[in-house]
Amino acid sequence: MKLSQAVAKERDLTVEFDGAVLNVKFRPLTYTVRQVSEMQAKAREGGDANVNQVVTTIKRMVVGWDLTDDDEVPIPLDHPYADPESETPADDDPLRDVPMHIFSGVLQAVAEAQAPSGEASRPSPGR
Repeated sequence: MKLSQAVAKERDLTVEFDGAVLNVKFRPLTYTVRQVSEMQAKAREGGDANVNQVVTTIKRMVVGWDLTDDDEVPIPLDHPYADPESETPADDDPLRDVPMHIFSGVLQAVAEAQAPSGEASRPSPGR
């Protein structure tokens, strides 16, 4: 299997928040060790660096969701970056207004969804 084939696969996921359900379509294999390391490094830096990394991670792996504002306007995931090279979210990016517990819930659900299946985790004979 090629890595590019694995990363291209999409899955549906539901994440519950106090009785409300967020439907998410994501690429499970785009949540990589590199991304986790980058998030941890940005967390140590603190401030905007950490928040920007969370937004960047969500934009990389979430293909779609049904999150809307109070007027039922969808919250887009494809708002242009202020600085595409550093993937710094623009000040007017609607994702900057999404509560952190929603991002945390999505990231946690994605991490849990990436656990290997029973088939993949069983050792093959002779090991």
